[in-house]
Amino acid sequence: TELLLHRLWITPTAHALLGLSSGPIRAGDMDAALEVLEDAAVKAKLAGDRILMGRIANNLGIVFCIARQYEQALEHFRHSVTLRQGLGYRIGVVTNYHNIGDTYLRMGDMGRAWAAFQRSRDLAREMGWDSGVAMNQIFITFIEGNPRSQEEPGEDPVGRMRQAVAQIERSADVELAVTAHWLMGRLLAARGQTEAALEV
Repeated sequence: TELLLHRLWITPTAHALLGLSSGPIRAGDMDAALEVLEDAAVKAKLAGDRILMGRIANNLGIVFCIARQYEQALEHFRHSVTLRQGLGYRIGVVTNYHNIGDTYLRMGDMGRAWAAFQRSRDLAREMGWDSGVAMNQIFITFIEGNPRSQEEPGEDPVGRMRQAVAQIERSADVELAVTAHWLMGRLLAARGQTEAALEV
C-alpha cells in the first residue's frame, strides 16, 4: 500500500515537472530546463512510467540539441526510441528519428541526417501518418539538393523542393510550412541563387 501511494504521488509530480520545463525552454534558460527535466526523469523512472520516461527523454534531447550538446541529445533521443518501440508508440518513434536527423543536420553530418529522416519518413508512411511523411520529405529533399551533400541529387532538386513546399502549404500545418520555406531559402542560397532565396 505504501509503494502504491508513493507511485500515485510521484507520477503526477513527474508530469508537473515535465510541464514546468516549458517555461525555461521558452525563456532560453537551458540549464534550468535541464534541471527540471532531469528531476522529472528520476521520478518517472521511480514510478516505472515508461510512457512518461519516453516523453522526458525526448524533451531532454531537444534541450541538449538547442544547447548544442549534440552527442547528449542523440543519446536521449535514442533512449526515447528504445522506450517507445517497447511500448509500440509509433508516432513517438517517428518523432524521435526525425529529431535524430535534425541533430545530425545541425552537426553538419548530412549522410546520417538523411538516413534518419528516411527512417522516420518510412515509418510514418507505414502507419499512414501524412504529416509525418511530409515533415521528413522536405528535409530529405533539402539534403539531396544541397551541393555539400554526398546524396544523389536526382533530377531538378530545386523543382522537387518547390513541389514539396507546395504540398505542405496545402496542409493546415502552419509551423511545418514555415520550416519548409526556411529550408527552401537555405537550399537556394546553398546553390548560389541568393536573390531567389531572399524572395522565399
